Amino acid sequence: MTIETVDVDLATPTGDASVLLKQPSRHMTNRPMKKEDPPPLVEVFDLPGIPWNTFFDLSGTAIHGTYWHNDFGIRRSHGCLNVPCDAARWIYRWVHPIGGYEDDYVQSDRRVGTPISIF
Repeated sequence: MTIETVDVDLATPTGDASVLLKQPSRHMTNRPMKKEDPPPLVEVFDLPGIPWNTFFDLSGTAIHGTYWHNDFGIRRSHGCLNVPCDAARWIYRWVHPIGGYEDDYVQSDRRVGTPISIF
């Protein structure tokens, strides 16, 4: 499967990790939250309803579905691993912790979530 890799300056953390949190849908943005917050140093994104989020890093890095482009294999990410929505759903359904689709999120501690390796 081809996935989208990250921008050079916003590298995905590599190494061994575990699934920490899963959300079936999430609004992701890098817009400043307060007027006094500095503007982002990279292109602004504001994407509602990102599907099938499987978080593996405390900074918020995740494997998730990508509906806004089809350029997999070209560097476009801000750190997450972008995959086609069907692949993200498959990953979401088969990794631990297990949760229903009606749950806002499902969380684990590092000893329970499915181990993954990013390289």
